[in-house]
Amino acid sequence: MRIDLLGPLDVRAGEPGAERSVDLAGARLRGLLIRLAVDVPRPVSQATLVEALWDEEPPLDPANALQSLVSRLRRGLGDADVVVAMGGGYRLNVERDDVDMHRFADAARLGRDALRSGAVESAAGVLQNALTIWHGPTPEGWGDSTDSTAHQARLCEQRLDVTADLIEAEIALGRHADVVAELETLVAAFPLRERFVGLLIRALAGAGRQADAAAAGSARY
Repeated sequence: MRIDLLGPLDVRAGEPGAERSVDLAGARLRGLLIRLAVDVPRPVSQATLVEALWDEEPPLDPANALQSLVSRLRRGLGDADVVVAMGGGYRLNVERDDVDMHRFADAARLGRDALRSGAVESAAGVLQNALTIWHGPTPEGWGDSTDSTAHQARLCEQRLDVTADLIEAEIALGRHADVVAELETLVAAFPLRERFVGLLIRALAGAGRQADAAAAGSARY
């Protein structure tokens, strides 16, 4: 099973090469799958799932309502063993690499480690690959509970951090002029992110645009 959360929700079941798309009807059913996928391979407690799925309006019998929803998810995914009850909660029985947000997190960590160690060319490649895992600008279909909103915001922040790491690697490789336009767009979109401003100043200076670099610094500081 493959679960894509970084963009529109996309679930595919079956063996590689013979996968079928799975359409889960109902926002709460999709929310359950997403919340379980976020913690793969760890189980998620019943209390956490109830809070994530019902937010401030829990059902009268939360345990029974959750169990019913889990049964529906198993049927929807066509696999009775895909959701396992354990430790007072439930675990999604897939591998970490089956969920795109975990592949992204792992690639982001490898890229950042390479950047910090000075292996900038390797870092640039890994970080670029990490960003290609996203198939949309933001996660979609997560619902609007407090828990879901927090996870979506965290993922978007991680994406911006990886973008900054990649640009830093590109600058270290001497590609100053190549990243100026992207940085100008990022600074305009996220004016409170100091790192993008600093990277823009460095890129402009490295591209020989000293006056523009000074102006960018003056405008911000």
